[in-house]
Amino acid sequence: ARTELTLADACAQWPDATLVISNPPHGGRVKANAVSLHEQFFAHVASRLPAGGRLVWIRHANATLASSRLVRGAHFNMSLAGQAMVLERWDAS
Repeated sequence: ARTELTLADACAQWPDATLVISNPPHGGRVKANAVSLHEQFFAHVASRLPAGGRLVWIRHANATLASSRLVRGAHFNMSLAGQAMVLERWDAS
């Protein structure tokens, strides 16, 4: 199997990726609405990830996610700097 690790802005470019691991910005460092940012990122990945692909990330718990292609697997509620977050895995069908 061939593996290549790439550091990239998934919303600006899309490598030939089957696994996306992300900890999007959230909290005081974010100059935009973090919940909206997480929702937009999820929609973008859901539209690009090939069948059999996987997204593993930490997201803001208030983000509303919807996808007909991704199915949520393991997930764990957590707190980062007092904010409700979710560590989760999504699989593309």
